[in-house]
Amino acid sequence: MHYYQHHIGDFIRDTANLNDHQLATYLRMIWSYYDSEKPISGDLEDVAFAMRSDEKTVRLLLRHYFTETPEGWLHNRCEKEISNFHSKKEKAKASAKARWGDANASERIQTHEKGGLESSGNNQNYAEIMRSQCERNAKLPKSDANQEPITNNQEPLTKNQEPLTKNQEEKKASQPTCAVEPQASPSLNNTSRKFEEFWQAYPNTPRRTAKAKCLDRWKKMKLDAMADEVLDHVRAMAKTRQWMEGYEPAPLKYLGEKRWQDGVPLERISQPQPSSLQEENQRSMEIFKQRMREKMAAQAAEQGEVIENE
Repeated sequence: MHYYQHHIGDFIRDTANLNDHQLATYLRMIWSYYDSEKPISGDLEDVAFAMRSDEKTVRLLLRHYFTETPEGWLHNRCEKEISNFHSKKEKAKASAKARWGDANASERIQTHEKGGLESSGNNQNYAEIMRSQCERNAKLPKSDANQEPITNNQEPLTKNQEPLTKNQEEKKASQPTCAVEPQASPSLNNTSRKFEEFWQAYPNTPRRTAKAKCLDRWKKMKLDAMADEVLDHVRAMAKTRQWMEGYEPAPLKYLGEKRWQDGVPLERISQPQPSSLQEENQRSMEIFKQRMREKMAAQAAEQGEVIENE
């Protein structure tokens, strides 16, 4: 037996008290057990030598994990795994006999290309040959379990089509061939074009994100029918102080809340542009300076009049 299922959880739980040397020795002992399929027997010195350990460690492990019998030291988990292995092996052999052990089995056995086994006419031999294949099928899913094995001697799969006669070839040649014209790439539909206009008209600020989600919402709300109304509102709001100062909503929120139905604030439509604001501020400053100069001149004139009267 060269394979066994190693249950990590059980192994860690059962060997939690072992140090590294003891753990390595214990692994070598169960590997030797599985490989020979026999209890550990013999002199402790020989066992310790085979496991590359010492007698004290081997004696400790045998006392805690094995059971002493006349045949040797038994390991319960190893015995269970070995028994399950042989049980599956016998079931596979029985399945092979039931499937291939009929009277015509010897006629279906073919010689392997490179010195393979030949049929001896014995159904038992054929069952032994096919045992490995049956074991593999038992592990496959149900959809693949009944698939025939693919061998090197398998004939190529063909359609077994008869060759065309001369009349059939002439008839086939006379038939017109239909060339498949490549389909033109579909252009953007109206909804996509209207949405692109909306997206380009919307202020290009960090809030203009989630274009794909906005397009999905545009289509779900069927805004193509009222695209002109939405575009007019966006263009008008883009000139307001609120949107110019970066307080516009995100486009996804704008569409979801139907902000175009709010209208445009009248008091904000006629607000001057930034350049006009700067010019207005300069004019206000000049007016202020002029008034201050006039006030200072009036005060100076008043003080001079008082001095002359004295």
